[in-house]
Amino acid sequence: MRLSFTVFGLPPEHYTPLAERAQRLGFDAVWFADHLITPVSYQTPYPYNPSGQPGYTPETPISDVWALIAHAAARTTEISLGTGVYVLTLRNPF
Repeated sequence: MRLSFTVFGLPPEHYTPLAERAQRLGFDAVWFADHLITPVSYQTPYPYNPSGQPGYTPETPISDVWALIAHAAARTTEISLGTGVYVLTLRNPF
């Protein structure tokens, strides 16, 4: 059985130790979720959560997903790392 999980909204210094621990425990992958900004408020219900709220706030730490993955990759050897969510439409394709 393959095991993996997604991480998001942690202080930046928590991601690499978490990936190292997951590797020691035998996980196959850690997926890093990406967001660039957090709206201060939502005018319509958030469609992906039954409460109508997104599950994170403007105070939730947001870090560059590629910097987090690069740092974790430098400290791990056997676990796969990738983006579980990557908001491509918020980036310039050129």
